[in-house]
Amino acid sequence: MQFSKPGLLAIAAAMTLSCSLAQAQSKDPVRIGVPTALTGPYADLGDQAKRAITFAMDESNAAGGVDGRKIEAKFLDTQAKADLARQQGEKLALEGYRLLMGSIASGEALAMGPMLERWDALYISSINKANEITGASCSARMFRVNRLDASDAAVIKPWLETRKEAKWAIVAADTAWGRNSGGSFTGAAKANAREVVSEAYPPFGTNDFAPYIQAVA
Repeated sequence: MQFSKPGLLAIAAAMTLSCSLAQAQSKDPVRIGVPTALTGPYADLGDQAKRAITFAMDESNAAGGVDGRKIEAKFLDTQAKADLARQQGEKLALEGYRLLMGSIASGEALAMGPMLERWDALYISSINKANEITGASCSARMFRVNRLDASDAAVIKPWLETRKEAKWAIVAADTAWGRNSGGSFTGAAKANAREVVSEAYPPFGTNDFAPYIQAVA
């Protein structure tokens, strides 16, 4: 049987495509581990992270995945607690989900950072905002794709210039992010000749802020 040149090219293209598809199917999936708050005070934020990651994963898989690799994600509850985040991060990494993301509290990322090399894992900070994550506590395996607290402070400084109030009080959560935010505001206030008269950092998960507000008044 003889084939025309166009026919041979079509057969060659079909064989190449078949080989490429077979190779893509043989590739390991991209496994994403998500140690995030599914219960506790930050459960709503954790649910938002879970829905966002699931949406992006489904959309990518419907388009053929990443470099021919399907994406898999596994979610474990951390309750936004640093110690639990470290435990869940290790569990995910040992199960092959070594691309970690989606944690809410900055303390979670800071707890996992020193362990990433041992786990042979990477962490992508998309929600955590503490300066230390990519600052003093930076790890070669830690990456940030969102703004840090210091960026917010840069916005606060010009805003404070427009305010007439000379005295301010800070009430923020007793977390890495809360204290970073308080520190950033204090720095911005001093730069604008404003005075911070008091600082209060209620325990994480506090629902009643009346005592802290009354203390300011």
